[in-house]
Amino acid sequence: MACAGSPKAEEGIPDTVSPLADEGSCAHKVGELALISPAIKPHDLIGATFHNTVVTDDMADYVTEYIEYVDSISMERQIEVSLDIAAIDGRGTADAVITTHSQVHIIDLKYGRGRVEAEWNVQLMLYALGMLSKHPSHEFVLHIVQPRINNYSVWKIPAKDLRRWAETTLAEAVAKTMTPRPIRTPGEVQCRWCKAAPTCKALYDHTFEVLQGLFEADMTPDDTQRVLDNKALIEKFLKAVEENALKELIVGHPVQGYKLVAGRKARKWSPSAEREITSKLGDEAYTTKLKGIGDITKLLGKDFVADNTITPTPKLILAKEGDKRNRIDSIGFNAL
Repeated sequence: MACAGSPKAEEGIPDTVSPLADEGSCAHKVGELALISPAIKPHDLIGATFHNTVVTDDMADYVTEYIEYVDSISMERQIEVSLDIAAIDGRGTADAVITTHSQVHIIDLKYGRGRVEAEWNVQLMLYALGMLSKHPSHEFVLHIVQPRINNYSVWKIPAKDLRRWAETTLAEAVAKTMTPRPIRTPGEVQCRWCKAAPTCKALYDHTFEVLQGLFEADMTPDDTQRVLDNKALIEKFLKAVEENALKELIVGHPVQGYKLVAGRKARKWSPSAEREITSKLGDEAYTTKLKGIGDITKLLGKDFVADNTITPTPKLILAKEGDKRNRIDSIGFNAL
């Protein structure tokens, strides 16, 4: 919605798969299986492979938190709900939907570490629109579940407000995409997953404009804020350009000033190595690792885990003024 030019710019560009995307898809698959079949627990799937990703102890722990969150709302739910979204002539799939006599809960698992909020979340609002005709007077409760960063964001919107948003804000945004030359508007959110980002001239111009001021004179407070405001966007753009150049070279297209070379060589065990090593070393061939918090909770209970876990003080990070987390005042240089 924030960039009217994005839909047209992405036309004809194939979807790409990344390890992070595969990891997220794997976590969603584990959650889907466990919610559909309560007899299946995420920890039962450790070692299984989905979307080219192996389910780990940590993933099972995090997905268990997601399952428990959904269960805390209701055991009666719909999973992987396919939705027609007429307002954008498209479709979407909601991870979990729970309907009561007055509310529709739409729950979305986010396995990444980039913080996402439920408030005015366009993706979830579009999902809500896909259910509005069936529930024209319900309140829609939107949930973002990010267990890896302990973010559980909830926001409510009445049907009448959702309808008003669709008829005004959304309709205007859709209309702008239909013009012959829709305007491209770079920004951290809209450029994050845009397939056209590596070759977007508007994003290039924006990045250059932000950075060129760094070399003209001492930075002012406004300069510092502007760079920080655009840090994630600039990093995303540079990474996207590099990845696109690599793909071009791999398929045989020239990239001015660059070539393909072999990366650093690294050894790894052959398929038969485990059998050969264990025949000589037995159990000494393996290391041991303490079970994850989710596994221990199942075996010894939540009270035991609460008595034997700690929450380390998180490191200090930068956040925008509008961030909902509490401000931490200066702690002094020595404390660093």
